[in-house]
Amino acid sequence: MRLYHSTDVATSILEPQLGDRRHNNEAEDAVGKPVVWLSSDPEIRTNGKGKRFRYRYTVDVPLDDPNLHEDTRHSDSYKKAAQLFGLSGESKWFYYTEPVAVAEAEEWDESEGRYKPIPLSALPEDSG
Repeated sequence: MRLYHSTDVATSILEPQLGDRRHNNEAEDAVGKPVVWLSSDPEIRTNGKGKRFRYRYTVDVPLDDPNLHEDTRHSDSYKKAAQLFGLSGESKWFYYTEPVAVAEAEEWDESEGRYKPIPLSALPEDSG
């Protein structure tokens, strides 16, 4: 399954984290645990404060991977918000409990107003 993660951090491996952007609408079994948040929607581009993320990563994870969990609570909330704002609402949210390798990387190009592919070799192996 192709899933997406957007961030301002350059990395070739997405590491589970606890972050300051976590919220009270996430899956109860993800609360307080380091995870990697993934979406089925490649078009999520902002951090919720109107700022575009610099990088968009694609990962390939088997749907039956025991480290992949759908966050139905967040997916349902997103669907309601999408209906309110006239969006597709087809996005699903997942969290992954182990590090996951990036399959494809893109960087936001402000001058072209779109994400452009970048080689994985241009990314560090960790975000630290």
